[in-house]
Amino acid sequence: MGEAENALLNAKTLNSENEWLWRHFAKIHRKRKNFDKEIDALEKVNLFGKVDSYDLNMLGIAYYNHGNYAKAVEYYRLSLAESYDTAPLFNMGLVFNNPEIS
Repeated sequence: MGEAENALLNAKTLNSENEWLWRHFAKIHRKRKNFDKEIDALEKVNLFGKVDSYDLNMLGIAYYNHGNYAKAVEYYRLSLAESYDTAPLFNMGLVFNNPEIS
């Protein structure tokens, strides 16, 4: 993981505005359970306007894991608007089934 992150940091110095770079950073941070950094990386992809339904769903999951349920639902809805997939609906159900919400 450390070598992969070093390679991505090197790529970041060469071209920090490429969405694939931030998607890979998000994957590394997700595996390390660093949700703040995962959210930051996926928000960069969103900032570039290159997000797809999967990215939006993953951003919702990261916000859910971070405990920000309102943002999670917001991104699940955006994901659903991009592509009709059952994953965002399932994840919305998890939010509304959470004892803190329901």
